[in-house]
Amino acid sequence: MMVSAQLLLGAVSNGQSHAGTETIDYTFSGQSLKEAFAIIQQKTNYLFVYNEQLIAPFKTVELHARQKTVAWTVHELLRNTRLTYKIQNNKIIILEKEPAAPALPARPATPVEKVSGKVTDEKGMPLPGVTVAVKNVNRGDITNSEGIFSVDAAVGDILLFSMSGYMRREVTVSARQLPVTVLQEDVKGLEEVVVVGYGTQKKRDITGSISSVKGNDIAEQPTTNAAQALKGKVAGLDVFSSGNEPGAGANILLRGQRSIKNDNSPLIVLDGIPMVGGFNEINPNDIASVEVLKDASSTAIYGSRAANGVLIITTKRGKAGKTNVAYDAYYGITAITKKLDLMNGEQFAQLRREAARTADPNNNYPADPTLFDDIALRSLAQGRSTDWQDLIYHHGAKQNHQLSLTGGKEKTQFAVSFNYFKEKGIIDKTDFTRGALRINLDHQVNSHIRMGMSTLASMSVQNVTDNTVFDNALRLNPLGIPYDSTGKLLFRPNNDEGQRVNPLTIIKNTIIQRYKTRVFASMYGEWDIFKDLTYRLNIGPEMEASKDGYFKGSETDDNQGGNATAGLSNADIFSITVENILKYTKQLSKSQRLGVTLLQSSQQQTVNSSGIRANKLPYETQSYHNLETAGEVTGITSDYRKSLLLSYMARVNYDYKNRYLLTITGRADGSSVFAAGHKWGYFPSAAVAWRVDAEPFMQSLRQVNALKLRLSYGSTGFNGILPYGTFSTLKKSSYAFGETGMNGFQPATIANPNLKWESTTSLNAGIDFALFNNRITGTVEHYIANTKNILLRRSIPGSTGYTEVLQNVGATRNKGWEVTLSTVNIHNENGFQWSTDLNFSTNKNEIVQLYGDGKDDVGNQWFIGQPIKVFYDYQKTGIWQTSELETAKNYGAKPGQIKLLDRNGDKQYSDQDRIILGSEFPGWIGGMTNRFSYKGLELAVVINTRQHYLINSRWFENNNRLAGRYNNINVNYWTPENPTNDNPRPDKNQESVYLGSTLAYKDASFVRVKNLALAYSLPSLWLQRAAIKTLKITLSAENPFTITGYKGQDPEFESDGTRAMYPTVKMYAIGLNAAF
Repeated sequence: MMVSAQLLLGAVSNGQSHAGTETIDYTFSGQSLKEAFAIIQQKTNYLFVYNEQLIAPFKTVELHARQKTVAWTVHELLRNTRLTYKIQNNKIIILEKEPAAPALPARPATPVEKVSGKVTDEKGMPLPGVTVAVKNVNRGDITNSEGIFSVDAAVGDILLFSMSGYMRREVTVSARQLPVTVLQEDVKGLEEVVVVGYGTQKKRDITGSISSVKGNDIAEQPTTNAAQALKGKVAGLDVFSSGNEPGAGANILLRGQRSIKNDNSPLIVLDGIPMVGGFNEINPNDIASVEVLKDASSTAIYGSRAANGVLIITTKRGKAGKTNVAYDAYYGITAITKKLDLMNGEQFAQLRREAARTADPNNNYPADPTLFDDIALRSLAQGRSTDWQDLIYHHGAKQNHQLSLTGGKEKTQFAVSFNYFKEKGIIDKTDFTRGALRINLDHQVNSHIRMGMSTLASMSVQNVTDNTVFDNALRLNPLGIPYDSTGKLLFRPNNDEGQRVNPLTIIKNTIIQRYKTRVFASMYGEWDIFKDLTYRLNIGPEMEASKDGYFKGSETDDNQGGNATAGLSNADIFSITVENILKYTKQLSKSQRLGVTLLQSSQQQTVNSSGIRANKLPYETQSYHNLETAGEVTGITSDYRKSLLLSYMARVNYDYKNRYLLTITGRADGSSVFAAGHKWGYFPSAAVAWRVDAEPFMQSLRQVNALKLRLSYGSTGFNGILPYGTFSTLKKSSYAFGETGMNGFQPATIANPNLKWESTTSLNAGIDFALFNNRITGTVEHYIANTKNILLRRSIPGSTGYTEVLQNVGATRNKGWEVTLSTVNIHNENGFQWSTDLNFSTNKNEIVQLYGDGKDDVGNQWFIGQPIKVFYDYQKTGIWQTSELETAKNYGAKPGQIKLLDRNGDKQYSDQDRIILGSEFPGWIGGMTNRFSYKGLELAVVINTRQHYLINSRWFENNNRLAGRYNNINVNYWTPENPTNDNPRPDKNQESVYLGSTLAYKDASFVRVKNLALAYSLPSLWLQRAAIKTLKITLSAENPFTITGYKGQDPEFESDGTRAMYPTVKMYAIGLNAAF
């Protein structure tokens, strides 16, 4: 900011300023100006606007401001500096006094006249307090509350727009009335406010490990839900798909897996209220920010639910001012990312011949008529081959439309949005539709009382297809045909494949629908009891109702031409959270600040569910409706669960000299799911931080803008059992009483009243830094988390009447490193900018203890000292060759079969030869976002990666049976003429490859370009006549490229253990963002 004293006097005299008569009582002594301004800001209603580099060299002198006005205090603090100030609209703007610039070479005189305009942020909101200076001339202005300015300038002059927290911009004067000037936010230059549990803090004051993702970074990606947009955005946050069909969600793992068998998902908090379900129904466009709480100091305030971390989602709220209307939309075409490389008709025919040859005692090929049916023989004669993947896959589409209204008056603000999302799948009868309404209101009742609410209501319907569609598409004989000569679908495409059926008939005769209605509300009231004491009441009801129905007709894979089957299930969840919060903040002295938060909370949850399955439907058109007409009811289920959590929490924040920070937290949770004597868990934590950059000895290091060291230690808990989990339960049983069938009951679970909380203690050390005028910012962290008393089912002798019991056994450890780095690579005055956000994290997971006896559990593949999820099997070393005939015989094998590692060298294969092959947990994960902008053009590239992890590919094992009965992956297999070491010899007498599991372990490491987006913001001058503030057009590509050595469908997610599932898709879309 370079503005002269003349500018200051001129601006003050125009009648827009505030007198600055509010008083302050404080003694300043040797603080930096930044610290002094922060103190005044805390004690008054003023907000300081300044350039950090401008004020960095200056410190305060000994100044006793005893009941002095703010204007007098600021004037004295700036005495003997080259700085001045302006007070306007409760903002104190710090400026630089500069002598008049030296005279420029003479040029033809251009008349100087009043040039006016308006400055807004990227959302079209007016920006007051922006410095507008004429370059190389001692003239300028400060924008008023409406963002309006007026300066004396000539055509061709260059105006410099600058404001703390925003990117500097230059505009050439071309007319007396300039178009709207939009300033882009420079987050790294802000005193960024981060949402923490039960409040907010400035980022510089945080002692725990918290990462923040802004709403713009989420909304710019055309994803179904916000979780998918977090991929590659946060160090330590592993987001990976849990399905690919329209409406599918995502798995989230933060800093590794702690519990061996229980849920490891982080807690989701929406607008201050913990949610029962995930956030698949939350529209990404509604999110203002997502904060990720990682360490015990940050998460301990949520106690029992925070052992796996916390994601705090804050939705957008209204601001006082004119009503703003925004329309955001995109439409995209989707397609399968990759078809699987299967055998065509001739390749499959040769596989069948080779499989038959292997079984022939003379090693001869049987004649084709003995191997193929009439349909296949005609296909071979005609050179016909059916690609079943081409038949079931086609282009899909995805569209999203959102209309938002924000605004309000001084006392009441609102934010309302309507959203419609629809995705049509790449397979017929697959789609997802969601409609959502969000209403956020805030009202200032009087100077002491505030009230507000956040409401989300959504309805969605999801249509999916049965996974047997994909299994049949991959395994069907390519010599078969989908239609007969009249164009009618053939249920069985050929005559010799038993139960293989046409996937098109499965699609036609299957209905699987899932309906969900969800209402979530967060209501609050705040009362400023005294200046330093505030009481807040939060009430958060949540309701979710779902209905799942399925129908499978006669001609489906499940029913094989028999009776049609159907089923219907309903579930409703109701949860209500009530929180009483008391906050006390006090400036104890000139160098000490204290903050205390007290909480009492209760959360009650009720779950009701029921279901019915039926057979022998009278007519197939009834689908899953009117099931009382079914000839046979094959199953009825119902369930009821109720639980209550009662909590108390206290947190103390202490700040000494704005440099030494301390946070102490304690929480007590009582859960109804545990038996008496074990209901309560206690979770303390402590954290310290040292703002090294605020030390006097650092003030001369102009290159270091921020440097903070953090250390935290604490405990969190997990009550990962269902209600009534400590009780002994019964289950229905059938038995014969004489010759009569009877129903009775038998024991189901054994009681264990000694169950108690799982607990995790973690140590976290971190360093935050900013260098070279915030051109480089970042964080480095190291953590160790130990989990004990893991709730786990262990086997017990059957003589007890039970086979297992739930106990607190076992312990795990997670430790790792996280690095986050943000750089401004290029930021020059011609408007070109390039910035990079990079994150990297590694986590080592291991089992420390299982059952207390120091022994491994080989049956479950749990090994002490190894990750929770490992693959324990034989290791393939090649294929036995003809020259190794005698050696192979010693191992019970023959040429063409899989050769294994003889681990113990005893010349035979046994269980002793199995080894740990690897883990499905990645060795490291990371992400990178590059942003380029030039004037109205923007390019964003988002990349995420998962490295060094193994998968057991079920589809590979299932589709590489090499028996010649079903189609096969197009692999290089062994024959006497092709002595490869890749895959064994085909054999028609095998149902699957002997030791074939060893072929299915694959390194699935990948680097994926997750999103490419090219956007153009139309010049404001073009939009003025249409009353449009901003208009941006975006071309984007989702999942366009993946770099991987894995040959399967998708390295990130392929199957949950099922043989084959809906494949990954890519999308090319066009988007529109308009503000009015």
